[in-house]
Amino acid sequence: MHALDVLLVLSVCATILMLYTGIMHLFVLRVPYIPTSNEVVQSMLDLACVSNKDHVYDLGAGDGRILIAAKRRCPKIVATGCEAVFTIWMLGKMRTLLSGHHISFRWMNVFSMNVRQADVVFLYVGPGLMGQLENKFDQELKPGTRVISNAFTFPGRKPKREVSVRGGTIFLYVW
Repeated sequence: MHALDVLLVLSVCATILMLYTGIMHLFVLRVPYIPTSNEVVQSMLDLACVSNKDHVYDLGAGDGRILIAAKRRCPKIVATGCEAVFTIWMLGKMRTLLSGHHISFRWMNVFSMNVRQADVVFLYVGPGLMGQLENKFDQELKPGTRVISNAFTFPGRKPKREVSVRGGTIFLYVW
């Protein structure tokens, strides 16, 4: 195979992966993949008051940036994330492995993730999932669990605190 043939095959594969990712996010999950800015990540960690004793979960963890930042800040936390879209999960898995921190990063749907051990849960999911997650959290979260949502609110709960960050809002809920 010539170098141009290899380049063409790689280009086609990359295009297929991007199309797959876009279709999954827009038509299946109905949520686009939008990475959280570092400024917002730091504000979410501040709002959560993450400490070394916490079990921290990120549901819809994308590229793993919140969990990596949480481990940098508090290396003794137990960090677990899940992502449903395979291509984004691969990116997150690679980033978490390269970070040098022990982070459990699973390819799965947020509703399959058991969050009973959570002290902190991070979310950046669309408004359509918030009501369903509220029901899941009512069943699974222990009292006092802190849930930090980027941009979207739970339909049946009032946030304990709201913080404006870079043109958006993050919300703290305590279960």
